[in-house]
Amino acid sequence: MFAKGPMPGATPKRDALAILPKGSRCQQVTAMGITGYVVSLPDGRQIASAGNAGQAWK
Repeated sequence: MFAKGPMPGATPKRDALAILPKGSRCQQVTAMGITGYVVSLPDGRQIASAGNAGQAWK
């Protein structure tokens, strides 16, 4: 049986921030009634998007 939720020790945000430039962020966005998350670099470029924050950081 598989457990729901993140695996112990799984830290996609911390792992991503270790290699991305300082100031990178993930923010919630809504378009056409659909909510998602976008990871942006400090210069404003969007590099990833997903349905939840954990997937966006991956």
